[in-house]
Amino acid sequence: MEPTRLAAYVRSIENNGYTIIPNVLNPESVAELREVATSIWRNNNGHTRGYLHEFGIVHRDLRFAKLVSVPDVLAAVVAIMGENISVYHSHLTCTGFNATSIHDFEFKWHRDAKQTVCDLGRQSVGPPPRVSLKAGYFLTSVERESDGATVAFPGSHIGEVHDEAPVPLLGEAGSCVIFDNRLVHSRGPNTHHAIRMAAYVAYGFRWLHPRDDLADRGVSQRDLTAVQQYLLCIGESARDRHSPGRLPTPC
Repeated sequence: MEPTRLAAYVRSIENNGYTIIPNVLNPESVAELREVATSIWRNNNGHTRGYLHEFGIVHRDLRFAKLVSVPDVLAAVVAIMGENISVYHSHLTCTGFNATSIHDFEFKWHRDAKQTVCDLGRQSVGPPPRVSLKAGYFLTSVERESDGATVAFPGSHIGEVHDEAPVPLLGEAGSCVIFDNRLVHSRGPNTHHAIRMAAYVAYGFRWLHPRDDLADRGVSQRDLTAVQQYLLCIGESARDRHSPGRLPTPC
């Protein structure tokens, strides 16, 4: 990524708690991932047109596993967190019709890694330290808040929420939002009949305990690049996660 662009994305994450990078996936990749996501949705929750939150997708399907090393996204994550990182969590989120208007929707405000934030906050003055960045890939375009957009309070990763208005995180299919685990956010209202789909990859420091069930691995080591194996902690012992890690080259 061009250094000036990278610096702008990093500055946005540091100041606002999030940034949106457009066009990190080409249309062919988006279409392929959306097809897989649609199949998962139909097999699990499609008949209800409700809400699906499927964990561990990067460990079960190679097409999702490749999302862990998308160059522009990984460059931004590494610029902030360094190379001692791994993917500790991933999920597919599908949101169907859930409100007749955006004013009828009940938001569920939260921070990711809630207990981690709470525990580390006991030891610090001011906001607790960041332990994770999450990258959310738009598999369907989210052009309006009523499209099921994630809604967040800018700056809430380093301060308390007061009277500021939340903002919807919008982007075209193929874009990616990267946000700090401390950012106060919520899934939002979908007042339409189209299903909103997004795939999320959460990067944490390598000592952070995985949140996904690794017993469900369906991705073969031989199908992954060295960078992808490193980020998914494949072929290493648990004790390796407590030693300094470096990304294999090329990154």
